[in-house]
Amino acid sequence: MKDVEINNITSKIIKSYYNVYNTLGFGFLEKVYENSLIFELQKQGLHGRRQVPIEVNYFDKHVGSYFADIIVEDLVILEKGGVNAVLIENENDHPHQVKAAPEIIAAMTIVVSKLVEKAQVPVGVEVLLNDPQASLAIAKISGAKFIRTDYFIDKMWRPKYGEMEIDQKKLNAYKKKIKTDSIKIFADVQVKYAKLLEKGKTISQSVKQAIKAGADAVIITGKISGQAPQLKDLKEAKQTAGKFPVYVGSGFSIDNAQKLLPFCDGAIVGTSLKTKGKLDINKVKKLCQMK
Repeated sequence: MKDVEINNITSKIIKSYYNVYNTLGFGFLEKVYENSLIFELQKQGLHGRRQVPIEVNYFDKHVGSYFADIIVEDLVILEKGGVNAVLIENENDHPHQVKAAPEIIAAMTIVVSKLVEKAQVPVGVEVLLNDPQASLAIAKISGAKFIRTDYFIDKMWRPKYGEMEIDQKKLNAYKKKIKTDSIKIFADVQVKYAKLLEKGKTISQSVKQAIKAGADAVIITGKISGQAPQLKDLKEAKQTAGKFPVYVGSGFSIDNAQKLLPFCDGAIVGTSLKTKGKLDINKVKKLCQMK
């Protein structure tokens, strides 16, 4: 994924969903769509299990069984491996877009809602390159617990897209308007792939501003995906933030975890958990056990 757990899954599920819909249209029995979606998921390299029984308890009383139509293997691997949460992203959609069109929001809402239903850990969402309002709306409807936004407090410029829009007051007003106070905002500062337009601005200044502007956690990245942040930047961020959560947002792996963990509260991880492009449960377990 971009830097984290399931963005590849998201893109492939959405692609499979549209392939089935565009081919079959509407009017068939549910089983026809289920079989077709399983076939499409397999074509995308995902493994789905049909009609998986989930036991339902009301407090401590068993009240029945629910049969989930399809469970995607990656979510199961991440949970069994011991992750504390998962983040759904669709930045792998092509062509890249900055803001989400209605059909993207609709599709993402379906995907995130289904994964929230099945997940045993909190689920977060990030929509495209820079649409935190869409992320909040999807989180509100789906039951996701947090969003990630790459552009929150810093004036940044990105090739092909120019200066990225930031408006924390507008975002916080929208958050209040749709009553999502419980949904956390995980905000990148001086994020990868983009150039800082505020000359001389330090990581410490960005962290302070993000906290003041309403972020619930800050994320520190390297320059590109797969590259860890510079240790001095991470140290500066954590020293400034104190008990406020600081997460590594790129390049976190088994090889550097012990070096980075003393200066962060966790990490958003994707690529380093894979072997030949697929999630490796042994890597997930090993990384989650590191301290």
